[in-house]
Amino acid sequence: MNDPSLQSKNYTDLLKKTMLLESRIARLENILELESFETEETATAKVKVGDKIAAQKVGLEVQIAQYWFAKIGVILLLLGLVFILSLPHGGLPVYLPGIIGFLISGILILLTFFLKNSFQYITRYLMGSALILLYFSTLRFHYFSMEPALADKSILTLSLMAVVFFNLFWALRKESVYLFAINITLGFITAVISEEVVSLLIINTILSLIIVYARLKYNWRKVIFYGLALTYFTHFIWFINNPLMGHKFGFIQGSEFNLAFILIYMLIYATGNFLRNKNEQEDEFLIINTIINCSIGYGLFLLIFFVGANQAPATYHIFSAVLFLALSLAFWIKEKSKYSSFFYSILGFTALSVAIILNFNYPDFFILLCWQSLLVVAIALLYRSKIIVIANFFIFLIIFLASFFTTGNIGTLSFNFGIVALLTARVLGWKKNRLEIKTESLRNAYLVISFIIFPYALYHLAPEGYISLSWAGIALVYYVISAVLNNKKYRWMALYTLLLTTVYLVLVGITQPDTSIRILSFISLGLVLLIISFIYSRSKPKQEDKTEKT
Repeated sequence: MNDPSLQSKNYTDLLKKTMLLESRIARLENILELESFETEETATAKVKVGDKIAAQKVGLEVQIAQYWFAKIGVILLLLGLVFILSLPHGGLPVYLPGIIGFLISGILILLTFFLKNSFQYITRYLMGSALILLYFSTLRFHYFSMEPALADKSILTLSLMAVVFFNLFWALRKESVYLFAINITLGFITAVISEEVVSLLIINTILSLIIVYARLKYNWRKVIFYGLALTYFTHFIWFINNPLMGHKFGFIQGSEFNLAFILIYMLIYATGNFLRNKNEQEDEFLIINTIINCSIGYGLFLLIFFVGANQAPATYHIFSAVLFLALSLAFWIKEKSKYSSFFYSILGFTALSVAIILNFNYPDFFILLCWQSLLVVAIALLYRSKIIVIANFFIFLIIFLASFFTTGNIGTLSFNFGIVALLTARVLGWKKNRLEIKTESLRNAYLVISFIIFPYALYHLAPEGYISLSWAGIALVYYVISAVLNNKKYRWMALYTLLLTTVYLVLVGITQPDTSIRILSFISLGLVLLIISFIYSRSKPKQEDKTEKT
């Protein structure tokens, strides 16, 4: 809703600028001794403009006195009533201040009905104050006195939430986003006050659903940001032992089931974006919304899992991976989303990686992580997402380097990375148009990785005398792949591998103590090189830049 005072100010400024322009034109006409072209209509219009400015000045005065003073007055009245109710009131029955608060709230609500036609602007603020006072009066039955009238925290929590739900119903009925935000805040405060994990989790879930409903029903987009922050913050406050209620800071141990509720929050807020109006595009608002939901939600999930839920099963991460990948797929099917599908898919594979690490022994999980990289490329192929492919390459590189520097299992483990890199390069070349990759840089990077990994792995796996022979075998495999795919990249890999083999044989193989193996290595490599040279001389490579398959 537009602010009347702001509209008045803008209109007044425009009128003033118009009058100033008229004055400057008149001065120029006098200096140049030109005849004024002011007509009777223009003169009349100038008079009307002057009258408008005068009227706007009076209007600004009315705005301050009628609207601004109403806001400030109602706020001060509410604060005064809250201060009165919060006093101990010694000698009076402990339940009396709360009852008085209810009576005052009822009076204010009745006033709004009687005055709504004459003082509509004031009655809106009075109603908001009455609803807030109703909540505080309920709170007064337990707090702000030596002996609470209502000692049972569970009954207090139910009473406060009943007030919150009534207030939210009224806010939605009147379509007041400000009153809605205030009472959503009171709802989360009630969750903190309850100091009971089950109550807190249920209240958080219900309020999240109400927030998403309001966002979809009334298109209150900013409410989602506020709801996200309060939902995860309230859950975090519980996890650190609720210091807002005077408890000593510390991490709550156990209660692993609270992890499921974090996933529920994430699902609820993701659904709010998924079910939005068809005309609402995936703009910056939705992208930031998704980033916040993914990062804060799953970040809190990981924090609680590793710090406060040591006994929680790793299946939580499998469930979360399935949930996030399902959300990613749903966004893609519905609207071919680039960003929501990307973030939820990356989050899903992150959760799957954590599940693999927790369920498999070190260093075996590195093998599964590297093969997962191929699955990510398949998802990128489905989504036509260059972003996922690029992100996956760096993640693959990090996993490879981590395995390289932390494990002693160089051979077998490295072979898996080499095979996956070779297959990934093939997929990127095969469906590069679908993946919208315009350069060969990523594909070449995977080929370079496989080119380095295979000789290095065989250096550690093969017997010392057969290293050069094993490298020559890799080169022959590259030639076969090149012939099948009609792709010169693999021929270049074969050539470089043979050159590397030759250098190794000359520098190291010549010192091989076993004479028979040394002779076999030299003769075998020599024959391979001669055969390749003979093949090249008989059938020179064609211009494959025009004909090679990708």
